[in-house]
Amino acid sequence: MKSQNDDVVNPLASGIKENDCLLLHMPSKSNKVLATLNEMRSLSECVDVIVCVDGERIPCHRAILAASSHYFKSMFTSNVIESEQDTITLLGLSADSVKALVEFSYTSKIYIRKETVEELFETSMYLQYETVSKTCVEFMTRRLQIPNCIHYHKFAEAFHCVELLESSKSFILSNFADVSTTSDFLELSCTELVDILSNDRLKIDSESDIVEAILRWINNDHPLRRHHFTTLLEKVRLALLDDSYLRLLEEQSDNNFNVSSLIDEAMCCKTLIHKGYRVLGRQTTPRSQHRVKDILVLVGGHRNEFEEGYTYSESVLYCEINDGALGAWKSLLNLPKYEKRKYSVTAKGWNVVVSGGYDASFDQSVSETWQFNFLTNEWNRLGDLNTARHSHGSATLNDCIYVVGGKSTTQEARLSSVEVFKPFQNEWQKCPPMPTAVSVAAVVGCQRKLYVIGGANDYDSPASIIQCLDPENSIWSIVTDFLVCRKIPQALHFKNEIVVIGARKPREVIAYNPETKECRKLSNCNQQRTFSAVVSSREKIWLLGGKISGEAHNTIDCYDERTNNWSTQKQTIPNALYMVGGVVLPANS
Repeated sequence: MKSQNDDVVNPLASGIKENDCLLLHMPSKSNKVLATLNEMRSLSECVDVIVCVDGERIPCHRAILAASSHYFKSMFTSNVIESEQDTITLLGLSADSVKALVEFSYTSKIYIRKETVEELFETSMYLQYETVSKTCVEFMTRRLQIPNCIHYHKFAEAFHCVELLESSKSFILSNFADVSTTSDFLELSCTELVDILSNDRLKIDSESDIVEAILRWINNDHPLRRHHFTTLLEKVRLALLDDSYLRLLEEQSDNNFNVSSLIDEAMCCKTLIHKGYRVLGRQTTPRSQHRVKDILVLVGGHRNEFEEGYTYSESVLYCEINDGALGAWKSLLNLPKYEKRKYSVTAKGWNVVVSGGYDASFDQSVSETWQFNFLTNEWNRLGDLNTARHSHGSATLNDCIYVVGGKSTTQEARLSSVEVFKPFQNEWQKCPPMPTAVSVAAVVGCQRKLYVIGGANDYDSPASIIQCLDPENSIWSIVTDFLVCRKIPQALHFKNEIVVIGARKPREVIAYNPETKECRKLSNCNQQRTFSAVVSSREKIWLLGGKISGEAHNTIDCYDERTNNWSTQKQTIPNALYMVGGVVLPANS
């Protein structure tokens, strides 16, 4: 079979007899001609123009340059003086870059190197070698890194290169915390810094990242920059900052009245938000679009040391979930009033909500509810539950938080009561009670309904049912398509299904679709765990900590939907705990 570049001899079409005419087609001829012309150029044979640049003389053929460059075509085909000259002088350009472009005109090959790409781009833009300049932009875009992104951004501004300008700007906004530690960042003008801080695409983990960047920038030349403090601080969403950062800002303000006013306004907003009021505005709106990774948060937990009694954990830890892998554990602000157990943990948006629990110090159930804001790393107390309870479940559904069932030291029987939190009133309101009172049930929100799975009844036996609340119609029903036999199953919402671990057998894992009423069996988990944290992100489910054979463990098992397999992770949680609360804050929350 002949290749596309093979020379071909064919009879001419259109009814001409085969012996009368032949078509000779030589696709490779043009390449051979250019190669020959390039050899002639190197020997200065048949050349008709000399390009002079930076003291060097480059012999060329006008037709080749004109066919390769709009600049040269306009020069040689217009009524300008250069069209008649044998020597053309180019000023302010790099001789190496011009020679490389002339070589490209003949060979269609050019090397783009990191050391010379900017010089080559500038020259190719001036001489209008559009393919080369476009490739230079693609090369610089691929090379965008923390140390060079601001440099490339300024370079793009200088040459009005829209593509590189946008790419470098996006890189700066997406990696602001790291970029703000570079020397180029400290050389930005106040106007340039304000432009970055004002951009809605700015991606940060916390507003404190911006505060620290501003302070670094000002302290780099404090006498000349301190008067910009107010202007820059106006771009920070101060109401989302921890109180300690606000105090730090006051200390840095040099008794600046405008700064003090901004901080006072922020404190006012924080007070209103903590009381449950909805304060609208840019300064109180989280930059929720910034996170590209899900966040796993672990809250509290405890273990029984038998002779020593219970050991409680006040720790709140988190890690990023990067492509299905758990990152390093980092600490958040400790859980307030942590010496209790059997509380319930759920998440709503950026917030983690801890409700109820059993306070061993006073030997009673508690009604207090605490909310942790991941953005500001702060705990705030919400309105108390109507019924003090422990061993209950909680879940988020349709942007509402529900608490379900449990036990109370004020009642002998299990609780059938259900409550939903109303944030604007900062209070819990009663919902229709469950048909069957249960404690230690798994509670899951799925497809706009609330499911209460298993649990213990008043006889401390497995309830063996799934109860379903339709909040829109305030109606409870019993799910008959899926049987749960065990008292303390674990469950979560996973891709429009409810995955139940330990529904009928200790290690059995079942996925139930409420819409189709279908069940499917997944691989058994590695070990029988009770009271572990169970969370999911994308294609994976994790079981963290819990009791195995009656003892608290710090191990982690992971289920991968793509392989339908469980594996024990090398990583562990810092302490062996059970009844630890676990939630995932999704990147798009």
